[in-house]
Amino acid sequence: MTAAIKGGCLCGSVRFEGDLADGAKISACHCSMCRRWSSGPFLCFHFDKGVTLAESEGLSWYSASEWGERGFCHCCGTNLFWRLKGKDDTNWAVSIGSLDQVPKAKMHEHIFVDDAPGYYRFDDAAKRLTGQEVIDAFLSQQNT
Repeated sequence: MTAAIKGGCLCGSVRFEGDLADGAKISACHCSMCRRWSSGPFLCFHFDKGVTLAESEGLSWYSASEWGERGFCHCCGTNLFWRLKGKDDTNWAVSIGSLDQVPKAKMHEHIFVDDAPGYYRFDDAAKRLTGQEVIDAFLSQQNT
């Protein structure tokens, strides 16, 4: 049995816990929206059963695209979550920076690699997907 991972925003207006999907695998999104949102790639874990919100007073959602939305604290500005729209809230990408303790983990995948700028580079051997490959996968999930 996996212990719940806990986290929250800077000011405490959002607190949550959940279980990691398929263990501790880090995903990095290099799209321009994630880089604008976090000033670098969005590093996250996937929680396959969503999260349980212990405190949600500060939680707001931003409709970032036709298929995705971003959760953040409107009190302190912490970026917290990304999830598919219209799904049953079971697969959330949770910002690594919002976790109280980061479990031992390794890089699993990089997405939107064709959108990554030239001023940083990851040298791991993780899977890499272009933006079109990711969008195609998201759209196929919405149609299931």
